[in-house]
Amino acid sequence: MEPSNSALLKLAPVTTAEVADRAALHTPRLRAATTRVLRRAPEGTIILSAHPDDAALSLAGTIAAGLLAVPLTIVTVFDRTDFAGPGQRGGLDTVSAIRAQEDETFCAAAGVHLERLGMNDACVRHPNLAIAALFERPMLEPAITAELLEHLNELADRFPNAQLLAPAGVGGHMDHTLLAEAARASRWRRPMFYADQPYALRLGIAPIDPVLTIRHAPCALQAKLTAAAAYSSQPAATDLVRLLYRAAPGTPIEWVTPT
Repeated sequence: MEPSNSALLKLAPVTTAEVADRAALHTPRLRAATTRVLRRAPEGTIILSAHPDDAALSLAGTIAAGLLAVPLTIVTVFDRTDFAGPGQRGGLDTVSAIRAQEDETFCAAAGVHLERLGMNDACVRHPNLAIAALFERPMLEPAITAELLEHLNELADRFPNAQLLAPAGVGGHMDHTLLAEAARASRWRRPMFYADQPYALRLGIAPIDPVLTIRHAPCALQAKLTAAAAYSSQPAATDLVRLLYRAAPGTPIEWVTPT
């Protein structure tokens, strides 16, 4: 499938206070100081994305609402992939290029800087595993963990005053859980973790002690749907759209926690 045309995508900036005020309304007062840290980190925010699409599908509403310190940088970690859909594999270079273009489309629309680490995803590392098996059990991969730590520590040295956001590993995909554990073990001070979408919505998981929550509402929904449109090659984007249309108003659709 061809990547979306960036000229057709506009992640509309939320210049009104609507989404920001709604997010603040649902942010526990006890977490106010932590929320200020998210907004005021002097060197901005580094968002780790296990694959192209994960950060966007999980945090588009938060990004559009201006709830994170700027500048924003998405670091896509496992961007080398041959996953072309359920039960389908394509050429590694071809599929990776399409996914990279989708990432660039979203980041350009959202005003986010993009970096890639060029690591092979689980589909490439474990070509004989069915897709479902990638979610079934954690797998120890010491070499991958060591490489992740090297990359994350280098980022921590480059951006000592930035806030790190990493996937929480909701849903259990091995790449997400490896990245979450590496973030906890790295030199980053006080990393925070975002709910992986569409998995959190699919599993009906509610946030526990969040420092920031975005709920189902028109402006946030627009940002999420725009993000999904950017990643049109991905079943996860289609799944997210289906789940968003089924979700009731007020349902948490994005959140960040300290653990």
